[in-house]
Amino acid sequence: MTLLQVVCPNCSQRGNIEISDGALKSVSRGLLAVNVPEGTICSHSFITYIDKNLKIRDYFIADFQYELPHIGETEKIKDISFSEEIDLSLIKLNLPANLITYMIKSILINQKILYLSSDSFMNPHMLEFFQIITQDNFKSNISFESEEDFKNRKNELEDFMVFQGSEIINNVNNLLNPKKLKVEKKIVQNFLSEADVNSSLILLKNELQKAFMLSNSIVETIQKMNNINKLNISKLGKNLEKSYKFKINNEYLDFLLDIVRGYFGIDVPSPAESFYKLL
Repeated sequence: MTLLQVVCPNCSQRGNIEISDGALKSVSRGLLAVNVPEGTICSHSFITYIDKNLKIRDYFIADFQYELPHIGETEKIKDISFSEEIDLSLIKLNLPANLITYMIKSILINQKILYLSSDSFMNPHMLEFFQIITQDNFKSNISFESEEDFKNRKNELEDFMVFQGSEIINNVNNLLNPKKLKVEKKIVQNFLSEADVNSSLILLKNELQKAFMLSNSIVETIQKMNNINKLNISKLGKNLEKSYKFKINNEYLDFLLDIVRGYFGIDVPSPAESFYKLL
């Protein structure tokens, strides 16, 4: 067991965490993601990324006071089948939390994704990972290029969300705002914090399935209307709560409306235009 000092990325408080010898052995490739629960260092919870030399390479923090809504009896855990070729541990070790967040958001708003890869070894693992979590809900369009090939074809790829590591290389129409991804970050944090890789995959897939089901329900409601400008967002949110027996909040409803606009292509009035306020 090794003690490592970490710093909370939210309040800068320092403290020690324990890293098991077994966990360190798995850092031969990529980084070790260690979940630091609330109360360990301070009142915040966060994820720290550690390399094989016990150097902290990155932190990831979401708004951990925010809780995702839970649908009552309609929310079911589904078994997921995947090929033996994919190593789910490698996904958590090699994909930064911000990258997963950005890619998921891009999928939810129906954007083509290009990842600049320096190591083709991870490409099939990444591709199958995103195919699994979007199966039976959202469609994903992910491709890979080397950095050199991208530079040569940059003008042809302007309509792609382009990522490298945890960086946004091309942000189509500035659709990705890293400061406004509260729900997406919470979804990814829950995925990374679950120690069992299979369970974490199920949790992540179910969150996307839930988002698809609820946003599709909004679309069906809108399609029955004669005038979308008369859409009452407050009433819409309350109808979702009644139908699916869960409590919705402003952030999650905005998250769903972004999907309705981006993925389904329906120009839903913004909250300001609708003058809605959830009680």
